Amino acid sequence: METDEGDTTYFLIHRLEAIEEHDAYIQRKIAEVRDVERLLEDSDGFNYRQLALLTDAVRHPDGSYSFRSHAASHRVTHETARSDLTELAEKGLLPQRRKGRSFSFEPISRPRQQVERIGR
Repeated sequence: METDEGDTTYFLIHRLEAIEEHDAYIQRKIAEVRDVERLLEDSDGFNYRQLALLTDAVRHPDGSYSFRSHAASHRVTHETARSDLTELAEKGLLPQRRKGRSFSFEPISRPRQQVERIGR
């Protein structure tokens, strides 16, 4: 039994609140990404390829990287890509996982804390 006589006010208020919450979440995530990117730029412990990869990882937390993809993306040798990714894994920024006969590197969930720890 309908008691609101077709009034959609409650529905619209609920939808607007949901949109506002979503907008606030997006703004927090944007600020977080910019914050981490600023920390990375100020850090002199990374080469330009590592900075580019970490920036991409912050923007795409569900991404995955490999020696092959890093080498192709930056037009470097497999050994250079391996060195870049292994160093980031050792610093705890891109954990290394075995995937069959190769390795996969995936972003961490809280990059800001890890980058701050390394920067100290």
